[in-house]
Amino acid sequence: MTLIINIPPELESRLQKEAHRKGVALDEYARMLLEEQLAPKDDHASQKGDAWAVLKSMMGTVEGPADWSSELDHYLYGTPKRGEEPR
Repeated sequence: MTLIINIPPELESRLQKEAHRKGVALDEYARMLLEEQLAPKDDHASQKGDAWAVLKSMMGTVEGPADWSSELDHYLYGTPKRGEEPR
């Protein structure tokens, strides 16, 4: 199938730059983006099994700082990081 879409010049430029950076043709990169966006998503709430299985399936799906787990109070409540002087 061939699809013709009109996009603003700035978006076209960004698309071309990213395709070039990834070393793929513009149309191939656009197809990759569409496939990624339209791919079926895992619905963790509908998975069968125990809570640990659901949590394990979600591992790595959330991005955050490298010290997230050790500095949880800092990120949740704004307390100073461990070893950091209070301001």
